[in-house]
Amino acid sequence: MTVNIRAKPFSDADDLLPVCHRCGFNNPLTCGMNCIHCKTAFVYSFATFEILPLVEFTVDPNLPIDEAVKLKKTTEVCLNADDLSRLEKGQVVVLHLPPPLKTRFLFNQMPSISVSKCPSCNKVFHSDDFEMAVLQEGHCPFCRSVQERSDNAYLIDEP
Repeated sequence: MTVNIRAKPFSDADDLLPVCHRCGFNNPLTCGMNCIHCKTAFVYSFATFEILPLVEFTVDPNLPIDEAVKLKKTTEVCLNADDLSRLEKGQVVVLHLPPPLKTRFLFNQMPSISVSKCPSCNKVFHSDDFEMAVLQEGHCPFCRSVQERSDNAYLIDEP
């Protein structure tokens, strides 16, 4: 009975709530790691644990992973013949995971927010946070693998 008396409707400020970048709805802070509306998993920056504007997509099973990655390196990516979704190079993040895990493809919904990927651990970060960690510490903030400062291979948004 006391639970019913103390129960209050959801009333958090909208600007403090996590936003799903797939469906655009706000989620309560108690929703966990997935959107409560479309069940999409959130992708977090492993430096600040903020939600990144990345949405996972799949590639046609008939399209080999090598060809999909090769298409990604061009200016446009074609997911399959049916959808013909053309994406800019900086909007697609490819996570090459070791077997038995599958290669993951992430689409950046907000290209104004640049995203970086560590080549060693395949974790994604806000580019500014990752660059600052590499400059200050000399290594990835998650796996602590040493990053060369002259090599910008970890930046996804560079031409």
